[in-house]
Amino acid sequence: MHTILTITVPFFALILAGYVAASRRWVPPEAVPAFNGFLLYFAVPAMLFRFASLTAFGEIANVPLFLAWTAAGVTVVLATVWAARRLGLRLRDAAFMGLAGGVGNLGFLGVPLLVALLGERAAAPTIVAIVGDLAVLATVGLAIAHLDPASEEDRRHGLRDIALRVLANPMLVAMTVGAAFSYFTWRLWTPLDEMVRLLANAAGPCALFAIGVSLVRPDAPLRSPIVALPVAVKLLVHPLVVAAVLWLAGVDPFATLVATLAAALPSAGWVFIFAQRHQADAGRVSAAILVTTALAFLTFSALVWALGLSAPPR
Repeated sequence: MHTILTITVPFFALILAGYVAASRRWVPPEAVPAFNGFLLYFAVPAMLFRFASLTAFGEIANVPLFLAWTAAGVTVVLATVWAARRLGLRLRDAAFMGLAGGVGNLGFLGVPLLVALLGERAAAPTIVAIVGDLAVLATVGLAIAHLDPASEEDRRHGLRDIALRVLANPMLVAMTVGAAFSYFTWRLWTPLDEMVRLLANAAGPCALFAIGVSLVRPDAPLRSPIVALPVAVKLLVHPLVVAAVLWLAGVDPFATLVATLAAALPSAGWVFIFAQRHQADAGRVSAAILVTTALAFLTFSALVWALGLSAPPR
C-alpha cells in the first residue's frame, strides 16, 4: 500500500494545491479560462499526440477494447439517466447526471496517473477509452439532452452542435493525428518535436493543478441527495461494469486492468462545461465532479491495492 500511495498521493496533492490556490484567490477566477485554454488546446493534445504517435498502431487500433468500453459506458450512462429520471429530474438534467456517472477524467488525470502506475504500456488502452468517451459517450449523452427541445429548430441546431463539438475536440483531433503518425511511421521535424515534447511534459502537473482550481464552486449544491447518484455510479458501479463487460468480451487482461482503473477515476470536468452550454443543471454536475474527485483518492487507491498492484510493473 505504501508504494501505491507514493504514486497516487502526489497526483491528488497537486489537485488539492490547485483547490487551495483558487480558494485563497492566489489564482484569480479570471485566470482560469486562460489556464484551461492552454491545457485544452496545447498541453494535453501535445501529450496525447506524443503517446499516440510513439505507440504501435496495433495497440491503438484495439477494436475489441473500444467496443467493450463504449458498450459498458453507454450502459452506465443510460442506466444513470433512467435512475435520475425516476428521481424527478427533467431529461436534459438527467442526461448530464448520466455523463457524470459514466465518463471519467481520463485526459487530464487518467493518462499521467495510469502511465505512472502501470508504465507507458497503459497509454494505448487509455487513449482508446478517451476516444470512446469523446466520440460515443459524449454524443449519446448530448443527444439525450436534446431529445425534448423547445422546438424542432432547437433540435436541429442541437444535433448539429453536438456533431461539430465532437469532431472539433482538440484531444480527439490530437489522438487521430497521432494515430496517423503511428500508422505511417512519420516523425515530426526535430525542433517541432522538441516543442511538442515540452508542451507534453507540462500537461501532467498543469492539468492536475487545473482540476483543483476548477473544483472551487461555492454555489455547488453538495448536500443535494441526487448528487449521490452519479458519485456512487462513477466510483463504484462504473468500474464493476467495465471489468465485467471487458472480461465477457475476452479483452486482453492488461487492457482490462487499465480500463477498470480508468473507469474508477472521478467525473470528467468537461461534463460541467457542456451542462452550462446546454442550459442544464450545472450545479449538481459540479457537485458530482467535486465529490468524486475528493473521494477518488481513497476509492482509487483502494482498488489499486485490491487488484494487487503493490508495485508498478516495469
